[in-house]
Amino acid sequence: MFDPASITAALGSAKVILDLLRNANDAQLAVAISREVGQLQSQLLSVQQQALSLQNENQGLRDEIRQIKQAVEDENSFQFTHGVYWKTSDVLSLDQDEEGNRIRAWYWDGPFCPLCKDVHGKAMRLKNVGPSLRLEHKFIWK
Repeated sequence: MFDPASITAALGSAKVILDLLRNANDAQLAVAISREVGQLQSQLLSVQQQALSLQNENQGLRDEIRQIKQAVEDENSFQFTHGVYWKTSDVLSLDQDEEGNRIRAWYWDGPFCPLCKDVHGKAMRLKNVGPSLRLEHKFIWK
């Protein structure tokens, strides 16, 4: 996770380096400056790694939110009518209203088995199997 202390430490090292540069007049000071620069580079690398980790986590969470929104939208598109579920979606028709706007029309897909949808969370399409208009699907839940 992101550690603000790393940034603070890196800035503190930068201040020490500037102070050393102001008073640099011998070899020992040059070694001290090199050591501080190395520590600063290490701390900045750590901050970069943390930032990359946060970006990856952020992207993963955005993807998860997008998937959840899509699942909710899909679930909300089912309407229970006449004892079965129908999947609805609105489409733009080629017809226009008086103002020239394209008219939205509802498209009904289905029917889907209510038991499968309510109990098992599956959208199983029903089919007409005879003149009695009896609807069934090919899967039997146990």
